[in-house]
Amino acid sequence: MAPLSFRVFSGSIGAVGAILIGASLLSAAGSLASCTKSEPETAAITGKQAGGTLRLPLDTDALTLDPIHITDVRSKAVARQIYSTLVRFDKDLRLVPDLAESWDVSPDGLRFVFHLRKGAKFHNGREVTAEDFVNSFTRLADPAEASQRANLLRDVAGYQEFREGKADNLTGISAPERYKLQIDLLKPYSPFLSTLAMINFAVVPTEAVGAAEEKSQDRSRHPIGSGPFRLADWQIGSSIRLEANADYYKGAPYLEAVLYKVMPDVKAQFKAYADGELDATNIPVGQLREVVNDEAYRRQFHHKDLVAIQFYVFNMDKEPWHDRLFSSKKTLRQAMNYAINREYIAEEILEGRCEPLIGIIPPALTEWYNPAINDEPRYRYNVDEARKLLEVSGHPQGMFFPQKMRLLYDDFSVHPDVTVQIEDFFRDVSVKGKPLAMDSFTFLKKMQEGDFIVARGGCAADYPDPDALLWRMLASENAGAYGNWARWRNDEFDTLVEQARAELNPGKRRLLYWQAERIALEEAPWLFLFTQTANILLKPEVRGIEISGMDIDASFPNNDLSRVYIAGTDAN
Repeated sequence: MAPLSFRVFSGSIGAVGAILIGASLLSAAGSLASCTKSEPETAAITGKQAGGTLRLPLDTDALTLDPIHITDVRSKAVARQIYSTLVRFDKDLRLVPDLAESWDVSPDGLRFVFHLRKGAKFHNGREVTAEDFVNSFTRLADPAEASQRANLLRDVAGYQEFREGKADNLTGISAPERYKLQIDLLKPYSPFLSTLAMINFAVVPTEAVGAAEEKSQDRSRHPIGSGPFRLADWQIGSSIRLEANADYYKGAPYLEAVLYKVMPDVKAQFKAYADGELDATNIPVGQLREVVNDEAYRRQFHHKDLVAIQFYVFNMDKEPWHDRLFSSKKTLRQAMNYAINREYIAEEILEGRCEPLIGIIPPALTEWYNPAINDEPRYRYNVDEARKLLEVSGHPQGMFFPQKMRLLYDDFSVHPDVTVQIEDFFRDVSVKGKPLAMDSFTFLKKMQEGDFIVARGGCAADYPDPDALLWRMLASENAGAYGNWARWRNDEFDTLVEQARAELNPGKRRLLYWQAERIALEEAPWLFLFTQTANILLKPEVRGIEISGMDIDASFPNNDLSRVYIAGTDAN
């Protein structure tokens, strides 16, 4: 193992987030002063009005508040306020310290040593130590817990032995001192630091870790974290109330509480906002232009490009999409992509809130986006080409499709409107689809189990890196519940992505991802649709919210709400 040589401090890593090893760290490192502790800012000092409740909408209820099992945006939004991680992302998607005050990375990229802040406490009053992180990460990897994010740790030394029952612990994760956490990798993994900002790596008290089913249920509904807020009340399907944690390491939050109201109907959100019952809202389909043109609303309107994409998934384990040993249904999947007028849906139906993207890496990932993808799109709207490819694939005039093939989607946000338009475009090429809406829990279960033929898909990246999209959503090892819902498998794609994950040179890594993206476009396991933008109304008296490219909606899943406050009526 090469000696440790580089120290990284607050604010030192940009949105690339993945190029963290070797010589690049020399230019990335910040000053020691940037990590110097300071007294928490208080309402008395700044004149800010302490107290009050911030009221935010949830398009769906949280599915779980157990961090190792969180895979959806709304659960993450709530959990982000309850738990702490080693690092997190700021509004510019730069990595900044959370419970790790600083960290060292070996020149070969195989050893990470995190220096934890002292005095941070769990909600039960006990101090957070490195051993808690060891146990939390071990629990994430434990096959008995069946976390769908376990393979985030697959490159950690001892992971495979632990998963196979040949070892009692993860040898690559240790706590050599009370406030020092060490992680050893078997091979370089460029985005590793970025993944540690994911909510799945949140620390929980060791005494709360156990394999018993009743404890698992407790963690899901009765979380114990070290974040700025603690769970006060959860009315399933209705609301979640968080109350301020006075012992938070940054100082007590300005807010007294955060109240999340479960409101799948965006029109109901919008009305509640207009009636003064919410402090933020998403904007219903059909009302975005009205909001932008309204002088009062325009001052409350916030727009942000997102590291998020929308698509529909072809289940490659099901007919008619299933490839066989000596035959491919690629031309069929390509035909369906030619049948869709993305520009019409984006501009006319969604009022410009989405941008057509026949690709995977969105423009919001500016350092990784390939502009040639949209300059020369692979699938322009072309009904004649779609019909020709349908015939080539053995489905002339839509023959041999499942009768009224169900188009599954979760019934909230813009998904109903998009699905209806997709059904119309399918019908134009004689393919019959039948939209089928369902609640988020049922929808997610069907996607994970593969109980669908074609269904809505999407990815709001958990970390601002192509790895969060290409590897998570399309690598063979993630087929099924781990994120590759299409169950698509391609050896050449997998090889390129693996090379990119281990590549430390950003230019070489970028080209590897672009090659992999091209393969996925050609094979078309998805119906490629859009890249997303956030379009949110926020009350002017709410101060301190900074919308980032990972804040996909008005639940603000990437925000630290501890420094948010509600200004008085006489505030400037």
